[in-house]
Amino acid sequence: MDQAKAFGALIAAARTWVGARTKLRHVLDSKRARPEDVEKARTVVGKAANNLESAVRKFDQSVKTPYNGRSRFNLGDLAGAIAKVAGGVEQAVRSRKGVAPRVEVIDTDGETL
Repeated sequence: MDQAKAFGALIAAARTWVGARTKLRHVLDSKRARPEDVEKARTVVGKAANNLESAVRKFDQSVKTPYNGRSRFNLGDLAGAIAKVAGGVEQAVRSRKGVAPRVEVIDTDGETL
């Protein structure tokens, strides 16, 4: 899988995971949610997390393979920059709501920044 396809799969998996996580938060905050609803939402988040982890591994592997000579653009660096920006945006949004939690951003090497 080339870098562009792996990067696209990574972004798609991340969007799916964020959507599932948001739905889980809504279910957990709901007073009308049944235990079955919570368990179903947790299952969906777990599957999305597994898919995201798989996409991260595939992307990481594609970044480590040598370039084919057509491009000098490294998508791994771009993904790291996007992760840093996303963490900053999330922190800004949460701080506007009055809650400023600690935000951890993980770079492409799997280390917390």
